[in-house]
Parts: sequence; C-alpha cells; structure tokens
Amino acid sequence: SAELEVVKSFKVHPETYALELGVQLTNRSARVAEQRLGVSLFGYQDPSAPTDRATFSYTPPPWEAGCYVGGELKTDSAKELAAKPTQHVGDDLRWVGAMHKYFLFAAAPKPGAGEAYGCFARGIAERPGLFESTLVFPAWKLNPGDTAVRTMMVYAGPKLLDHLEQVSGLQGGDSALSASVDWGPRPMSWFVFLARPMLSLLKVFHSWVMNWGLAIILLTITVKLLTLYWTNKSMRSMKGMSKLKPKLDEIRAKWPDDKQRQNVEMMNLYKTHDINPLGGCLPMLLQMPVWMALYSTLGAAAELYQAPFVGWIHDLTAPDAFYVLPVAVTLLM
Repeated sequence: SAELEVVKSFKVHPETYALELGVQLTNRSARVAEQRLGVSLFGYQDPSAPTDRATFSYTPPPWEAGCYVGGELKTDSAKELAAKPTQHVGDDLRWVGAMHKYFLFAAAPKPGAGEAYGCFARGIAERPGLFESTLVFPAWKLNPGDTAVRTMMVYAGPKLLDHLEQVSGLQGGDSALSASVDWGPRPMSWFVFLARPMLSLLKVFHSWVMNWGLAIILLTITVKLLTLYWTNKSMRSMKGMSKLKPKLDEIRAKWPDDKQRQNVEMMNLYKTHDINPLGGCLPMLLQMPVWMALYSTLGAAAELYQAPFVGWIHDLTAPDAFYVLPVAVTLLM
C-alpha cells in the first residue's frame, strides 16, 4: 500500500547455492504500523509415490517439511501436514524449509537476535502433496517515518556439507543447516565424528580418480587396512578356538553335570594355550563403530546422488537394478 513501502534486496552466493534476502519496510503513514514478516517455502511430495520402506523394493526418499528449533530437527511428512498443520516457536529457531534426503530448500534468519521466531507448516488442500513451510519473524512496531530491515539466508541446493557450513560464515553465526544431513538411524548416527572425516577422505579420492564409485572402493580399502590389525587378531583367536574344540568337547563329556568344574578346566585350557575366549568377538566389536561410520558416510553423501559408476549403474544412491553387485559381494564374501 502507499502507507507501507516494501523493498526487497537479493545478494546471490552461487558457489554455495545460497542467497541473502533482505526486506526493508518503511512506514509512510501518519500512524504507528505493526508488522509481521513471513517467508513461505513450498515443497511437493507425490501422494501416489510409495513412502514406506520395503525389503525387496526401492523407495525413493520423500520430500518433507523441516524446522530446526531447540537444538532439534523436527520433520513432518506431506501426508501428516495434510491431516494437521504444525507450528513451533522459539528464540533459538535456526531455519525452516522443505527437505529431501539429498536436497534442502530453507530460510534461516540471522542467529543471535534474541527474538522468538515461528515455524508453521501446513498441507495445501487444493493440491494434494503440496505443503508450505513458513518462517515467521517477530512482530515489530514502526512509528511514522521509521524503517526496519529483516535479513535471512535462503539455501536451495544439494546437502553438500561444505556448502551448508559456508552459509554460517556468510551469515555471521551458526545457521545449523548441516543438521539437515541425514547420517542414518541410531546407532549409526552416533559415529558422525568418524563419518565426517571419512566423507572428506572420499572427496579426496574422488579428486584423484574422478569417479565416485572408484572413490568408494578406495575408501573401503583404506578402512579395511586401518582395521586389519583387529581383523587379524580376531581371526587368529577364532582359529585357535577351533583347534581347541575337540578338547573342549572332552571336558564337557567328562563332567556333564558339573558346570563349575567345566568352567575351571576350560579356563585352564585357555591359559595353557594362551587363548582369550573373547579374542574372537572383542576385536570385531571394536571395529563396529568404524564400519557403521562408513555406512553412514555413504548414505549421507549427496555427492553420490545420480552419480554414475560403470555400465548399467547410473545412480550410486539407487539399488542395482539387476542385483549384479549384491550377488557378487555375497559370492566374494
């Protein structure tokens, strides 16, 4: 209206898939104006597409609404929003948007303002599958002639960890956009401190061979070499236990009803042959966090989305359509 002057400014940062959006409001009227700015982002999830995971069929990752508030990422599916809208309010709200396993479309206000922002998400009844996520700024009053400016960063691109974290530098504070990266369910997500350096190493290998599939092979070989000591100890221990099996069977046959005597004789046998009965499984347990982190890394890397490998494999985030690789891995194992 003539009483309220609105000026939008855009500063694009193409190297990070981000832009800085500024909204300047000037009260041109002769009375106090109370304003509340809202920025809406839209996402779409095909309602006919399967969303439930199945054992023997591939389910593409869905789009859903996301809101990072209170140090926690809150998500709502398009189906949930069609039934009931959601809202969250907090002075530590970092961003609002639409998200996919490998992509993010989000608006993040400047952190540290000490104000309570709102996050509202709803389904659009007129078009099933379409949903709206809205970032709502705190209300403020403008006296006649006063001007106020609200700024935010908008990110629209793949969930590349380096790019997401660069937005924080552009914004002058932690935008927490990196929290949108899906490191997998627990307990895999517990080992992010291992997964992040693995992802960096994967990128280094890719810079050498220029093929993400070969980079994954190199990363796997590297992890295997790093865990070779524990693998060797585990296999040696299991081999030793297998050699003692006849003598262990003799002990069980000699004292079938005396479990205490069995345990004493078995422990003496272990000491005589310098074998730790836990030596087979303990090294394997020590390796579990490393292999979980590797699995988490490969599942979270947006770089692999629609990245070709060789021949019939055109997307490293999708399953092998002909099951050649799963069968080959099973046979090799």
